[in-house]
Amino acid sequence: MSNSLVLISERVQIPATVSRADAPALARKLFGNVASCASAVSKTAARDSFVSQCVSLALSEMVSGDHSRLTAFESYCSTLPEYKIAKRDGAMVVSGKLGQLIATYRQAVSVGAMVRNHADFDKSANEIDLQKWLIDSASFGALIALPKPKESPTAPTTASVTTVQKPQKIESVASLQQKLAVEKNWFNRDLHSCDSSGDFNPHMRTAAAANDAKVEAAKVEAAKVEAAKVEAAKAPVMFEDEYLSLIHISEPTRPY
Repeated sequence: MSNSLVLISERVQIPATVSRADAPALARKLFGNVASCASAVSKTAARDSFVSQCVSLALSEMVSGDHSRLTAFESYCSTLPEYKIAKRDGAMVVSGKLGQLIATYRQAVSVGAMVRNHADFDKSANEIDLQKWLIDSASFGALIALPKPKESPTAPTTASVTTVQKPQKIESVASLQQKLAVEKNWFNRDLHSCDSSGDFNPHMRTAAAANDAKVEAAKVEAAKVEAAKVEAAKAPVMFEDEYLSLIHISEPTRPY
């Protein structure tokens, strides 16, 4: 193996180049990385184990076309209770996180097969450039890239609200007195109502009737006065006639 090492994860390094003879041993060592022992309790260990196994699967397929480890892994997964088949896009696939892991390992093998079948890859060369064909590969780099952190939804900023106070209305003394008069009912509100016939102010009608009666009485009184005057004018004539008749009766008869 070459002494030049390449970091593929935080705690995992591999040689930049490897001989064809040493490649199977390197693949075996990466697939059985001790980081897998702590992967159940450490996310960092789980990450180291995952990247190491992806490199192992791609390396084995790239060098010798061997994907027996993937076959053994899928066979083991089929015995787990999490192994559930679902139909997706017209194909039957393993669902859940277990299905995602199987799909990723299959992609790692596919990357190795793609390199092995590349026109520039020398299948008979003794030394294999892992830096060129695997580590710097865009497709393999995307496969083992760290997942993007989930963005926590930010609470919408509340727009500042400016409270505008309305100017207070100062009521006049007359207005306050009017409200007090209405509250205390100091005047009869019936005077401002309209009856069913549309006539306003029934008290006014009563006053008008009383006034008409007074006018009529005044007319009657004036007629009486006028009659008294006529009678008074006749009185002197009557007295004169009576006087003359008395004189005629009392005067003695004179002889002719």
